[in-house]
Amino acid sequence: MDGYLSGRAWLAADHGTIADISCFGSIAILPDYVYERVNLDNLTAWPVSLRALFGAIDPESYPL
Repeated sequence: MDGYLSGRAWLAADHGTIADISCFGSIAILPDYVYERVNLDNLTAWPVSLRALFGAIDPESYPL
């Protein structure tokens, strides 16, 4: 997935889609749980795109 996101801001299109929303939770916490120092720069930077969506909020209604 990290290689796929190289040069891309979104998973399935040139804009955010349900694919990005459905993957957000598990990917957003990845930096906290990676067991070894692995170069996943594209993957760990990807949630920034979703957080930038107008009106994006977390499940507790806080802005992302």
